[in-house]
Amino acid sequence: MNFLFFLSFLFLQTTPKSSPEEVSIEYKAQLKELFIATNLANSFQSSVLETISIYKKQYPKVPASFWESLQKDLTAKSLDDLTNLFAPVYIQHLTAQDLQQVLGFYHSPAGKKYANSTPKIMKETILIGQNWAMELQNLVLKKLIDKGHVKDDFK
Repeated sequence: MNFLFFLSFLFLQTTPKSSPEEVSIEYKAQLKELFIATNLANSFQSSVLETISIYKKQYPKVPASFWESLQKDLTAKSLDDLTNLFAPVYIQHLTAQDLQQVLGFYHSPAGKKYANSTPKIMKETILIGQNWAMELQNLVLKKLIDKGHVKDDFK
């Protein structure tokens, strides 16, 4: 989920030079294959499930059949939707040949192992990264205070 948030943030911060319609069907197919190979497709589907779960709690009287149908519909189209949305960004940075080479890695034994291990690695390292970021913030603040650039309001 965090990686999906990062991708969404990246997408919003980048102004695409091309529209989804201008990206070839072949390129989108390769990008979709990359999302599947890297397990991002699973993250996209998890986002759909998490969103539906939130709404199910808010609207408990809605029949289960509605949620099941909605989940099926949204899960089926989420990968295509996000592929179309992200394609203009990816094509600015990676050619079709680049994607093909990246896919070659992800289809190799090492690439498959990396893709399958990444969610576990991310889960295990997220707290470490958050702690590091807090230490970094404290270090910057300490340096600012030590040099007299900001007042120490914590004393």
